[in-house]
Amino acid sequence: MRAPAVNGFTLIEVMVALLVVAIAYTGVAAAVSGFADQRLMLVERHTGHRVAWNRLMEQYLVSRGVALAEPGFAASSGEVFVRDGRWRWEVTEEHAAGKGLSRYQVDVYGEGKSPRGVPAASLTAFFTRPAGAVVP
Repeated sequence: MRAPAVNGFTLIEVMVALLVVAIAYTGVAAAVSGFADQRLMLVERHTGHRVAWNRLMEQYLVSRGVALAEPGFAASSGEVFVRDGRWRWEVTEEHAAGKGLSRYQVDVYGEGKSPRGVPAASLTAFFTRPAGAVVP
């Protein structure tokens, strides 16, 4: 007489398979979490650069002699609400080597993951001021 054929897995085989799946899942979950954090950081940086770019364009218009009678136009600091968040920005101007050449730096601070006091985005540009340019 033959012994009956045993179909299925033993308890130890099932436990080993579950352990392998658990280890793999832990690695995948950590990677997905890292990707999500990276995405949030990139969105924050992109939004901060958009805010900084707009402030630099205001300074560029002023350097070309354009002054708008809009409140806060070409101000040295302020706040703006973008992407359901508040962004604080500061513009610094330094005279650079060269006649009429100025260096503008815009630092933007968000409410996101950036450490306190560290800008989420920063842009720098150099503009010349033509003679007689209007400065607010």
